Amino acid sequence: MDKDTKTSPDKNDQKNTDYETKLQTLRSLIQEGIDSGEVEYSYDEFMEEMDDELGERVLSF
Repeated sequence: MDKDTKTSPDKNDQKNTDYETKLQTLRSLIQEGIDSGEVEYSYDEFMEEMDDELGERVLSF
């Protein structure tokens, strides 16, 4: 263990590898989202749909 660091070089290598893996995964997921295109979205319609679903669940109890 290096006296100037609290972790061994092996642990630092593992942390760097984990970080790089997470970073690559994030980059891939961001690109996947970009490539998927845009979606028509209406907040009001979404809220109405959720209210309808909630209403059905409440009535079924």
